[in-house]
Amino acid sequence: MLRPTEIDWVSSAGNYVELHGSFGSQLARRTMADLETELKPHGFIRVHRSHLVRRAEIATTETRQSGDFDITLRSGAVISGSRRFRKNLA
Repeated sequence: MLRPTEIDWVSSAGNYVELHGSFGSQLARRTMADLETELKPHGFIRVHRSHLVRRAEIATTETRQSGDFDITLRSGAVISGSRRFRKNLA
């Protein structure tokens, strides 16, 4: 098992979630909702219906004209965020 501090972001992958970090990526058979509940106390926020991000890893955010946004992590990964979840960044 991974510690929450080892995970930078999470994406959904069908019936799985894909955990991303310095270890690369790893699949786990979990629902995004369950994982969100488990990781929320460790600083993770929902930025898209398919993405969770650890707040401490966010380097910059850039808003698109549509209201959606892109998050650049310290690792250099760029994650799409939905305007629906923008309030979670505050």
